[in-house]
Amino acid sequence: MSNKIALGVTLSLCLLVACGGEENPASTSGPRLVETRQSDCKRSGQANDASDALSGGLTATWQANGSLEITHLDVEENCAAKIAATVKVTPPAAGAKGKILVEETITNPGEAADCMCRFDVIAVVDGLAPGDYEVSSLSPDKELTGPVEVSTPAPAPAPAATVSSLQSACKHNGAEADAFGGGLNASVQGGTITVVHLDVEANCAAKLVGKATITAGAIHIEEVVTNPEQAADCICTFDVTTTIQGLAAGTYQLTATGPNGELAGPVSVVIP
Repeated sequence: MSNKIALGVTLSLCLLVACGGEENPASTSGPRLVETRQSDCKRSGQANDASDALSGGLTATWQANGSLEITHLDVEENCAAKIAATVKVTPPAAGAKGKILVEETITNPGEAADCMCRFDVIAVVDGLAPGDYEVSSLSPDKELTGPVEVSTPAPAPAPAATVSSLQSACKHNGAEADAFGGGLNASVQGGTITVVHLDVEANCAAKLVGKATITAGAIHIEEVVTNPEQAADCICTFDVTTTIQGLAAGTYQLTATGPNGELAGPVSVVIP
């Protein structure tokens, strides 16, 4: 007897706002009732007999996608009942918890069977503002269950950016490498920036590694020689590619410093 009610037909969402408590349509930028359903009949009996007592109660559980699943346990109604729900949300205010009320109604009051059932009624709400909430449920028979208290989970910390670098083979060598164009090229894919510092001049035996310092809106790459004790009798120019993964969206100004202190950039890139 499972019944999933189509959104926009028999479901509605009421938002009680602090400035007046008026009912507003669902919005993608605020709380939304995204799903409601009722379980199969959990236990039944004759219409004139109370069904066996079950546990009852109310649970509110945060889902991995940030929505809140509210389950009203063991709602006793006629076996033929189709139960829909609306949700009223009062956001948290300074010094006050928010409130979430699930209101259940029978959508087919003209239909009846000769038995009573216990159902679980589930409502899923997303777009809740951060804070503490008291959650309650009102059955079709106007019996109030709750409140239970929940707090929005703290957001997961953004993953730390990871940095890797790659040095090209020697592009040109001599007692002093001829001047090359140099400069900085950058490309973006997803949350990854790839930076190529062209024609970095260093000893032919040098092993170069790019180290990135990331601040708000800026990334500076410092290229260092990891084997200063090793040297050859020539100078080379290399390309040093530094890849930075896991960056947040935004605009970044890129600069790079070679092992001899020469500065390249800035180059501006955008992570959408």
